[in-house]
Amino acid sequence: MSNIKQLGPAQCILLAVSLASDASLQALQALTTQRHDVFQLELTLRILVSYLPESVEPALYVPFLAQLATGEHATAASVFPVDSSSLKDTSDEDAADRLRKLRLLKLHDSQERRTAVQDPLVLFLIHRSLRIDAETGLLQLVPQLVTPFLDRSAYLHEWFISTVLPLLRLDYEYYPQPSKWTALREFEHLDGLNGIDTLLTKAVQASAQPESDADLEADEAISRDLRGLVGPWVYGSSQRKRRRIAAASSSSGPQDTTAAIEDWQNTFQWIVNIAATNFEAAATAIEHWDGPTDVDLGGYDDIPQAQDDSIAELQYHLRSRYCQAGFASIYASEIDSVTGLEGVHRVLVRLADMCGFASPPDAATPVELLPPAERIAMPLEEIPKDFLHFDSFLRPDQPLTTPTPDSYSLLQQLVTTSRLLGSIGHSLSICKAAKMRFWSDESEQLRLLQKIINGLRHGESKTEQDYIHIRRTLLWLWSWGVEDDSMQGYGILGKTKKAEIEKEMLKALCSASQYRLAVNKYLPAGILTEAEVEAAVVSTVLQYYDNASNGNRTRGGMKKASEVHAAFRQPLPSSTLLRRLGCLLSATHALSFYALTLQQGVPLQPVSIRTQPDSISLLQHVLEQNPGAYTKLDDLVQIGCNLVIALDHDPSFEHSASVDPADEAARAKVAERRVIGMAIEAALREEDFETAYSYVVNRLPSPQTALASGPGDGQDEDDMSWRAAFAAGRHRTSPSSTANPSGTSTTTSPTVRRLEQRMELLSTALLLAPPPALPEVLAAWRRCEEELLTVLATESAEEAAFDDGADKGEVRIPGEFAAQEPTFMVQPRRKEIGRGTVEEAPMGLFDVARGAAQAFGRSAGMARGGRQSGPTEQGHGRTVSGAFSEDGDGRQRKRDVVANAVTGGLVSGIGWVLGAKPVGEERDGER
Repeated sequence: MSNIKQLGPAQCILLAVSLASDASLQALQALTTQRHDVFQLELTLRILVSYLPESVEPALYVPFLAQLATGEHATAASVFPVDSSSLKDTSDEDAADRLRKLRLLKLHDSQERRTAVQDPLVLFLIHRSLRIDAETGLLQLVPQLVTPFLDRSAYLHEWFISTVLPLLRLDYEYYPQPSKWTALREFEHLDGLNGIDTLLTKAVQASAQPESDADLEADEAISRDLRGLVGPWVYGSSQRKRRRIAAASSSSGPQDTTAAIEDWQNTFQWIVNIAATNFEAAATAIEHWDGPTDVDLGGYDDIPQAQDDSIAELQYHLRSRYCQAGFASIYASEIDSVTGLEGVHRVLVRLADMCGFASPPDAATPVELLPPAERIAMPLEEIPKDFLHFDSFLRPDQPLTTPTPDSYSLLQQLVTTSRLLGSIGHSLSICKAAKMRFWSDESEQLRLLQKIINGLRHGESKTEQDYIHIRRTLLWLWSWGVEDDSMQGYGILGKTKKAEIEKEMLKALCSASQYRLAVNKYLPAGILTEAEVEAAVVSTVLQYYDNASNGNRTRGGMKKASEVHAAFRQPLPSSTLLRRLGCLLSATHALSFYALTLQQGVPLQPVSIRTQPDSISLLQHVLEQNPGAYTKLDDLVQIGCNLVIALDHDPSFEHSASVDPADEAARAKVAERRVIGMAIEAALREEDFETAYSYVVNRLPSPQTALASGPGDGQDEDDMSWRAAFAAGRHRTSPSSTANPSGTSTTTSPTVRRLEQRMELLSTALLLAPPPALPEVLAAWRRCEEELLTVLATESAEEAAFDDGADKGEVRIPGEFAAQEPTFMVQPRRKEIGRGTVEEAPMGLFDVARGAAQAFGRSAGMARGGRQSGPTEQGHGRTVSGAFSEDGDGRQRKRDVVANAVTGGLVSGIGWVLGAKPVGEERDGER
């Protein structure tokens, strides 16, 4: 001991440094006790913090620190032998030189700490704790060092609870992962949302992997960490904000309530942020954590109780903000699935309990049992659009998330809306539902309604009861259960008309083949008028019709369109639109049996029929692309009439006014004539003159009808008829098609027969053509007449030559016997019979020629006698040679028509050659 007393100050300090480095704590304590004149408290603490190994158990030197803190000197320590032999060769001057080279750490680790704390022991404890953690990572040693002195300083108390305790729990108790730990000094400087996120990230990860913690339910991890990590961390808000505290303060709670409010606000913001990406984690936090008053400080301190009005007001404010965070979490989430909305409903129940509101109906409550919505206050109806931006959910003036009865009622209806939409197969988050409720217009809500209806077609097939539920759900979404006389609903579909919902529902029933339910629900008129039902059905039929890829009504969209049409055709017998739709479907189905393309390689689709400016023109393409199609005239005519009835004036099917039957019949008649004309042209293109001739004679208006109709009557409407007859009349048959037609007399050659038919057709064209076209038709008729005369003359010469050869025996007669000499009965030649005997019916080409000559003679005789042989058409400026013959019953025979046409042509033709005047002109001359 005497040696210790003889040591100089520098030598004592060097000895203390050596003892501290060797962790000789008893000797160090004895040295400082015996030489307390040298070792002041701050110097001793600086030697300890600088040279005492950090791995030394704090229990070994805490008593020494306690002695230093009290200033008392232990008697036992004063008698402990101290070995100073290491300094026997060191003088005071050498010791002073060595002392100047020593680096003693300061007690405070930062200037902020020096300013905030005046107690050297508190500074030492904090600095020593930081070095223990930094050098060894043995944070669990820090409580042994600090807890004995917590009552010494409020700053130390607050620092330990807010810094050491959360980090100990985070890295050593809750999530013990040796390879992952956070430094105490880094953790101490965490602030704001960054600190909250550091504390709770592992809880979120654990909730996603519950098997990582077998001792704790996954849904309790976040609430536990809010309680045991965030709560203590927020306890040190004032230190993080100001980094100072009054050394004389004896309070154990935070000194700055504003700082605590900011940290709790950051906690609430974290809950809202995590709700946007992981709503289940946010829901777990809200369900199992009771807010800022629910804090676990590990028994080191308690949250201040409501002992005065200021603390009670603070607690009320924080709880209100916590409830607002719960409201905001629901709006911030993008949850729209059925299972996710169950979590939203649980949060809503929790918020109702915390705010003292009535609990919402059970999530499984049927739509018909839901209570009506309570009308919210007008200010909530007029909220700005930016109030549903994510950054504004926690604003103090936010009307949607501030917990009030109105905002809660609105949120309850929005949650129920999303749940009901999910039950019928449409996903919509709460935030989007709110936007639709407040800021959408009628067109947007109608599009949402149609999107919901279209979604019903997907997924599992639905029963009749399912569609009844869907209809009730849509009506609830329109009204939110509020029944009044307003034309506008109260829900997210309220700006649409209620009738629009019923119409879309009717379309959905038709699409789902629920025809019985649709007819029973909407007919007779009640929910919808008959016109509204008609419009909905027509729209559905046209939708399937336009989307069909094939016109056959037994397949695809055409089949569906036909089924919907058939389901409502009988319940709506007076519907003009449905009748026209039936015509369109029939025409489209008939067209599907023909090959028809309007574009290269693209078959005709039903929608192209409706978009054609002139639907009848499609039949022209049919006749061009389908050889022989002209033979199916009745089918083509039926198609044309149906197309005209369906699409003539209203291809969009928007007008349901009744149609005048006479007008419709007239349009159908015009369409029929157009189709017949197209078929005649098609037959001529394919060199089928006989079919074209038959169509002109039997299907186009007869000459009698044309004459009876009066001059010029109906010519504008029947432009196709005369053109078809004219085209057929001037058509020159190819040699391969001049064979004798079936049923034609063998006494008439095919060429003469064909010319007779052509002249008959041209005669028909003369009667049907308008005045401007008469010269062209007459010219063609005259050319045909001349050709006929030439053929007749040629055949007469050939027949005469044949007869002369037969009479002279130069020509063998078919049928004679070769075995014996034939016996001939001398008869006069056929041409001689014609000279002196009564005329027989023409039997051959010469008979036709003689008949023509006799007709010319009779015509000339009648001309001299002042009698006309046929009616004269004065209105057109033309004379029709040859009257229409009539039998005893007054009926004209087609054979007579042909004969009159031929003889009349010969008269006019030969008279012109001989220079004779027409009958009319001779009569004028006689007058």
